[in-house]
Order: sequence, then structure tokens, then C-alpha cells
Amino acid sequence: NPRTPASVRGSVAQLAGARPEAGPAASAALVRQIQTSGSKVVRLAAVPDYRAVLGADTKAFEDKYKQYAGLWCCNRPPGGRGAGHIWYDLFADIVPHTDRHNRRWEGPWFPKMGP
Repeated sequence: NPRTPASVRGSVAQLAGARPEAGPAASAALVRQIQTSGSKVVRLAAVPDYRAVLGADTKAFEDKYKQYAGLWCCNRPPGGRGAGHIWYDLFADIVPHTDRHNRRWEGPWFPKMGP
């Protein structure tokens, strides 16, 4: 973005990142590397598993963000039941997990009508 200050554009760190399969130690090492980089922008080649990074705070993080990402729908939703909410599952790529409606997902995510 050309409107980004030059001081920010000039302070970019390129880090390899930590693949989730690398384990908690690799994720913790990446967090330390980010914290000590002194950069304003960090570009990661791979995003670490947030569970390994957060440790004991994982449940609080999931409970908070599980409630995000919804919108009110409007017109003619599938099934013809009338207007309603559309909820996005921010943790769909994590198997297994429990969604905001307390449905347990043991396999790949797929669209599902109703709570």
C-alpha cells in the first residue's frame, strides 16, 4: 500500500514460520523470534498452530472467537425457511472441534442448515 509509512514498509521481517506438525517447541521458538525481531511487519511462510503458542490460554481464545463471524441474512435462503443468521465456523480446519452450537465435528467441515 503506497500510503503505508516508509518506516513500516522498511521494517519487514521474513520468517520461515513453524508448521503445525513441527510441534510446540518450534511454535514457541517462532514466537520468541517474532518478539525479538524488532520489526513492525512480520511475514510468515507458515503459520504456527495457535494451540501450541497459547498453551493454557487456548480454551479462552477459542471460546471468545467461536462467537465471531456471523451475519444476518435476508432474502431467500436455501430451504425456504425465511431470513436468519449465517454463522461461520472459524475453527473449521481444526479436527476435531466443537462449534458455537455445541456440535462436535470429527471430520471435514460441510455446510449445515440450522443449529
